[in-house]
Amino acid sequence: MTDGRQFRIDRNLAVPLAEQVAEGLRKGIASGLYRVGDTLPSFNALSAAHGVSQRVTREAVRMLAAEGLVVVRPRSGCRVAGAGANARRGRILAVFHDYHRYAWYAMAMLSEVERLSTRAGYAFETVYVPLASNGVCDMTPLEDALRSPFSLVFSQHVVGKVERFLAGCGVPYVAIGASYCIPGAAMALSARSDDADADCVDRCVALGVRKALVVDYGRTASGSAVAKRFLSAGVEVEWRQIPLRLGFGCQQFVERDGYEFALGRFSPGMPRPDVAVVMDDYFLRGFLLGLERRRVSVPEDVRLVGLVNKGFAPASPVPLASLVVDARRGAKDVFAALRSVLDGTNAQRGYYGLMHFEDGLSLGGGIR
Repeated sequence: MTDGRQFRIDRNLAVPLAEQVAEGLRKGIASGLYRVGDTLPSFNALSAAHGVSQRVTREAVRMLAAEGLVVVRPRSGCRVAGAGANARRGRILAVFHDYHRYAWYAMAMLSEVERLSTRAGYAFETVYVPLASNGVCDMTPLEDALRSPFSLVFSQHVVGKVERFLAGCGVPYVAIGASYCIPGAAMALSARSDDADADCVDRCVALGVRKALVVDYGRTASGSAVAKRFLSAGVEVEWRQIPLRLGFGCQQFVERDGYEFALGRFSPGMPRPDVAVVMDDYFLRGFLLGLERRRVSVPEDVRLVGLVNKGFAPASPVPLASLVVDARRGAKDVFAALRSVLDGTNAQRGYYGLMHFEDGLSLGGGIR
């Protein structure tokens, strides 16, 4: 048994200390430093070696236990697990940008995929790639993580540089949320929202909507699909695509963009649409504040549909009609796709169910 000093903690990283300790121990197990049956350093030894609290080291060991890499027994220490189910099934690596830690949808999706993976007997790890506001990313954490062997790697909404790197990393790669097939990737998954889009547009048409504003933040496939459905239904569409902000703290900037967009679009003298469909919940929060500043009432002055994540609906003066993103439900389809790649039965292109439409008073006319 070592004293736990075989890895270093970097307090300048955005990665939580517990995750850094857990990753250091994972690499020690993968390298053979800790063999099956070996006892890991005690919480006291790890805390002293790295200058962290015992709470941090306990959380790190809890992560390893959830992955099936170690077994914790009272009074006998933490031992490296034998060739159990996780060791037989393989290891999955999830790749996200560091700002995703503060995004409800990304973390809800990740936690559910991790739960399904570990329950099915796969060891599961996550790496966060730092991304600056100008789109430049630091690949070092990802390159370090891939020095260990993995059975499959998947990412969700990462920049093209990371997608290309993963497609050529020598491990089967699945891109989640991709709008196109990535050369070299085992599979690209896109969210399927046809039924939700149709329900939303049908409801608006039934209310007599003739002019629709669709605000598509970051050029999402869902925004273009809704706009096209309005056009097909004979509704005049104003489709506005707002450039996506990237990097740490971008959610606050997205809210500010929504606020400023509403101030400009609903300024005095500007013609108003019958309905506004806003395709991002952070943008929607600022959008609602902008409407309030302009004294535009919902639904009296404009009807409103928002895209919201289940469990994270923005505050609204009336119950919102919403395209609801259920990340946990979608995660079940995502995990099924990952399993198909691991089993060798996959197709290159796939879809996952994610969204449904819920009526609300923000459309006016009552609720169906």
